[in-house]
Amino acid sequence: MPYEKAEAYIKKHQNRMLQDLFNFLSIPSLSKDSKERNGLYEAAEFLSTYLNSIGIPMVRWITFEDAAPIIYAERHQGSHLPTILIYGHYDVQPPGKLEEWCSPPFAPEIRGNCLYARGASDDKGQLLTHLQALEAVIQTGRELPFNIKFLFEGEEEIGSPGLLALLSRVREARFVEIIDEQGREHTLDLQADVVAISDTPFLFENQPALCIGTRGLCGIEITVHGPAQDLHSGGYGGLVENPLHALSAMIHSLHNVDGSIAVNGFYNDIASIPNEIRSIIQQTSPSEELLLQQLGVPALYGEAGYTPLERIWIRPSLEVNRMYGGDIGSSPRTIIPSVAHATVTVRLALGQNPAHIADIIQKHLMSKAPSTVRVNTKLLDQCWAWMADVSHTAYAHALQALAYGFGKEATFIQMGGSIPVLAHFSEHLQAQVVLLGFGLPSDNIHSANENFSLSQREQGLRTLVAYYQTPWPPVEKGSCL
Repeated sequence: MPYEKAEAYIKKHQNRMLQDLFNFLSIPSLSKDSKERNGLYEAAEFLSTYLNSIGIPMVRWITFEDAAPIIYAERHQGSHLPTILIYGHYDVQPPGKLEEWCSPPFAPEIRGNCLYARGASDDKGQLLTHLQALEAVIQTGRELPFNIKFLFEGEEEIGSPGLLALLSRVREARFVEIIDEQGREHTLDLQADVVAISDTPFLFENQPALCIGTRGLCGIEITVHGPAQDLHSGGYGGLVENPLHALSAMIHSLHNVDGSIAVNGFYNDIASIPNEIRSIIQQTSPSEELLLQQLGVPALYGEAGYTPLERIWIRPSLEVNRMYGGDIGSSPRTIIPSVAHATVTVRLALGQNPAHIADIIQKHLMSKAPSTVRVNTKLLDQCWAWMADVSHTAYAHALQALAYGFGKEATFIQMGGSIPVLAHFSEHLQAQVVLLGFGLPSDNIHSANENFSLSQREQGLRTLVAYYQTPWPPVEKGSCL
């Protein structure tokens, strides 16, 4: 067996590798909390040290003002070989309500066949799977059949502002000049034939899958101001507009009764979907009964005329993530609140421009706002939808590795979520992006009790051991496959 040495290495060092993952997950690397930056630097230091320890000689930190460090590293094997760039993120979502966790979010714990911790699946667990597979290959003396580069960031959960700033500075030759943490200037070569990312789930357990498309994103924060201060509902009820009432009516106006979005021009620019993608959807679509059981709802909801997978893979959606005002607690006052807030997230189909969609939604909201309140909106994260070119050699290579790691042929799927950097990698690096994720729908990412299946991790390691030892056809220097 061509991969037996690396697999034997993983088996021999499995306890230490698992402890390394525990140590990584124990770091509260929260990008959304500007007051807690130490965890981000601690996580960046962990990765830098780990990269050096497994045989990656060149590691650099790239920083932009107060941004979390971007880690760049590389191992050059030969100019005649293709190049893979591994992307991942070491920041995590806030834990949310601690009382909903069965164990502390930053105290990793194994229960059953799963490892529970914030970041276990998104994305620390999957990121480290790459490094541990590479460690096994390098430490057992195998020469990598390609050059390898790494780009790890600590701001993915807030829209990747630092990484997008870096990519926007890449020249046509795909070089970028940076200043490291010691103030020294460097010219980094970001050229790559393929960008490999493990930050996505399978659709079903025991069925390996390669994600070939994601939806886009735009977010809007809405604030409705009423009276100058909270008012007594007995003294002023019926006289002053309640901001919560006004906001509720504005939010309600965004959808039609049939679940479609009621914003004028919203669906105008959606691109047609290739027949191959529709065929994939038909082949992989779960039954409505299974979805009802998994989701715990009495009935499904959404845009008429589309299957459940079409709604979450290739059609747009608009969801209210939160809406609040007045007293939030166990002892509410009988008041008319002075202000109400809501956050809306729009998932975009292929072809929809996030800036345009945000603009027409804001105009719609303003047109529905009563004259008795003042309304402000703020734009949040934005990114385009993305779809892969599955005819590229990189996908055959990834499918072959998945088949080895999981013991069965992999399928193509799409993802209803968004990964902001995908379109930027394609545009600025002109590289093929391969979403080689090992998560499951049951991983509870962004929720309490986030977890990563140990079986998925083990088979993911097998997959990546094969991925990193399978030669590719030689390419001319500076070209893409």
